[in-house]
Amino acid sequence: MGDSPVGANGTLEWTKPGVSKTWSHMPISKEDLAVRTEFAWFTGRIPTGADRQMVRDPYILFMNASYEFEVYSGTKLLYRQGGMQEGTNPLRANKPVFVSLAEASPDLPLLLRVHSNRDNYIHGKIGPVKYGVQADLKLALIKSDALNGFGAIVFFMIGFAALLMYFIHRDHPPLLYFALFSLMVSFNILLSSHSLMIFTDFSPIEIYLQDPLRGCMLYLFALYFNSILQPVFARAVRTIGIVMPVAGLLMSAAKLTVPGFIGMYSHEILIVKELGFSLLCAFCLFVIAMSLRSRINSEAVWFISGFSLFLLINMIGYPLRVYMENDPNTELFGYTPLEFIQFMRLCLDYTLLFSTIFFAVILFKGYAAVYRTTQSNNLKLTNWNQSLEAEVKERTRSIQNLLDYAGQGFLTFDKRLIVQEEYSIECRRLFGKEIADSRYTELLYPVDETERDLHEELLDSVFHGVDELQREVCLSLLPGEAEVFGRRVSLQYKWIPPEDSTFGKVMVILTDITERRRLESQMAKERHVLNRVVWVVKHYRDFKEMVEEYRAFARRGRYELMSLPTSSEEKWAELSRIVHTFKGNFAQIDFTHTMERLHELETELVEWKTQAALRTPHAFSSTSLAEWLDGFDLLEWLEEDLRILRGILGDGFDAGQETVTIEISRLRHLEQQVYTLLPGSSAQRIVSELKKLQYRPFKELLSMYPDYSMKLAHRTGKEIHPIEIRGGELLVDPERYIDFTRTLIHVFRNMIDHGIETPEYRTGIGKDRSGTLLCELSNDEQEIRIRLSNDGKEMNLPQIGTQAVTRGFCTQEEFDAWPPATQLMMIFREGFTTGKAVNELSGRGIGLFAVVSALESLNGKVHVESSAENGTSFTFMLPRQD
Repeated sequence: MGDSPVGANGTLEWTKPGVSKTWSHMPISKEDLAVRTEFAWFTGRIPTGADRQMVRDPYILFMNASYEFEVYSGTKLLYRQGGMQEGTNPLRANKPVFVSLAEASPDLPLLLRVHSNRDNYIHGKIGPVKYGVQADLKLALIKSDALNGFGAIVFFMIGFAALLMYFIHRDHPPLLYFALFSLMVSFNILLSSHSLMIFTDFSPIEIYLQDPLRGCMLYLFALYFNSILQPVFARAVRTIGIVMPVAGLLMSAAKLTVPGFIGMYSHEILIVKELGFSLLCAFCLFVIAMSLRSRINSEAVWFISGFSLFLLINMIGYPLRVYMENDPNTELFGYTPLEFIQFMRLCLDYTLLFSTIFFAVILFKGYAAVYRTTQSNNLKLTNWNQSLEAEVKERTRSIQNLLDYAGQGFLTFDKRLIVQEEYSIECRRLFGKEIADSRYTELLYPVDETERDLHEELLDSVFHGVDELQREVCLSLLPGEAEVFGRRVSLQYKWIPPEDSTFGKVMVILTDITERRRLESQMAKERHVLNRVVWVVKHYRDFKEMVEEYRAFARRGRYELMSLPTSSEEKWAELSRIVHTFKGNFAQIDFTHTMERLHELETELVEWKTQAALRTPHAFSSTSLAEWLDGFDLLEWLEEDLRILRGILGDGFDAGQETVTIEISRLRHLEQQVYTLLPGSSAQRIVSELKKLQYRPFKELLSMYPDYSMKLAHRTGKEIHPIEIRGGELLVDPERYIDFTRTLIHVFRNMIDHGIETPEYRTGIGKDRSGTLLCELSNDEQEIRIRLSNDGKEMNLPQIGTQAVTRGFCTQEEFDAWPPATQLMMIFREGFTTGKAVNELSGRGIGLFAVVSALESLNGKVHVESSAENGTSFTFMLPRQD
């Protein structure tokens, strides 16, 4: 013991040849005793063969080097570990060290200089030292750890299996403590294994990890110990268990902050830890002995059986080791201190391995318990599943019955538009076949490819919509009704969100509304009939006049028209005007059958003229027109609508007379008699008074138009305020003005159809939602004025000019040169129309031409004004005749 003096050339004197023989005579100085570290020297020879040669690739292996040391071959330094500075002892983990002897001489002594803490025991502090080939030394190191490696694997398998069982059976916490404790034991064994350091040196980490890991292992042991044994000192065990990881963390923190202090007193700290662990083992054995007096479970029995021997050896072994290290010359049972330490380590390894058998039994028992619990749970789950499946089937059957007998069809389809297997029985009835796996759009539109493509395009937008708003908009654009095998079906679409990242589905609710539509149609017809009855009762006089005028035309008027000395073109135009006016008059009283037949007659009139002109110029004649017109039973058309009214009002409702005592024909005969029997002036005065007997207020000639206008506005989707006829109290001869007032239906119709805007458009430009139509009547001594106006849009003069030029009424230059009032008069030309299609309301260019024709027959005039601010007004001026 002690250290060599240094020579003049810096060489340690004790490394010189022959000096080692005098080491035992070198006393330790008092100054050396004052230092807490010491140097120890060892000498030896390198084994050689008969040829005095060392083995190939010679190495020496220090199995457990925990101190600083140097290796010399004579005076030549071969290897150094650490700084070898006297008075300091850095922290070092126990690890194997390989030292190459390739530069050593077999003829010189091999010297080992060890720097360690000052204590009474040096044997084994660098572990067993072995010599040989490097590969053989590594294999020997691995073999020395074989027992520990096997134990680590077994503990890991036990812990991993127990952890898996805990995840299956979570209501048994001791199983979790047991699993983590086993895994921690396995990891701690691996961390203390030296053979792993052949591949990687983790000794710097081991210094700081070993104490916290052992503390956590003891904490898990305390938890498991308490959970299965339920000892008498459970609180003390739990407290000690909590203290252990805390102490481990504090020790690691001290190694990081004051490594010099910890290294200097590492021997004393090791003794304290070993003695403390022995006391802890003694306390556990005491608690076990005290707890055995009460009944314990089988798992605790197996745990105590497997771990008690390990606890007993640790309780006795560590104090004996400390005792023998204090006196290196002491022998116990024939064992030197080094031999005793090696024997104790071997006993601990085997007892730990022995405990794995009991741990395996505990694991097997745990597995058996988990298996029984799992089987029981599986049986319960099977019963629950069967019960749940039965309940689900029952509920599914109930829901299916509800859907099947709800009178509606329910189906869903995916992004491929393929109908899913689940659909209600109503769908099978509607489509007449099984529809699963059919393409939805082909079911809905088997023939119409255009509708099918449009439908598929919208549905594609639904499935690939970027947000809910776009999807809802696309669904709202899908048609709400469709014709399916002759039935009218209502379609309602609902989006079903996806349950995962896949696409959602679309549900369709199909409702057979054929009967509903039939009833609605029937109710609509009944409403029309009711409106017709109300109008006839309210305006019976106008009704009688209208019917009688039509009958007169059907019986005589058309033949009289054909006999007039006018051209065939003029007769055709007049016939078209009369038919158009009759159509409008019957439309306002909902004489649907008569109106439709007159509309067809108009169409055939145009076609007849076109075909006659193509055949031969002579084919278009009054005779041929009259013969063609004879093919139509005009009176039967009227009778079809009158029969409906007679069914409600009675057979004689249209046979009643006006409230007069003299028939019109008799009144005319009376007038002739007055002229014959009385002088001229007296006769003129009396006849004038007789004529006034049949006079009516002018406003009565227009009384049908307010109701008609309201119905027409509703029919075209527009809104108007109720129409008020202002003025018109002047008594006039109705026979003189009735033809003209009948044609005013075309003006009212055009004002609503072309003038008044839709409610939404009017609201958007700041107008009242409902339009206003005014009928103002005034008169003076010379004329009667009728002003019809509306607050709708302004007439489009450029469009009027384009139509006038297109139809050959004028040239563009002529139209542009006219003032606006003259330009507006183009709308009264025969054949003029701005409509793009012919319908029951307009489009033929006859209506306003009929108005101006009747007006000209009275020598009247018309003035039209139109502006964006005030709308459009028609002012008709009629000569007054008393």
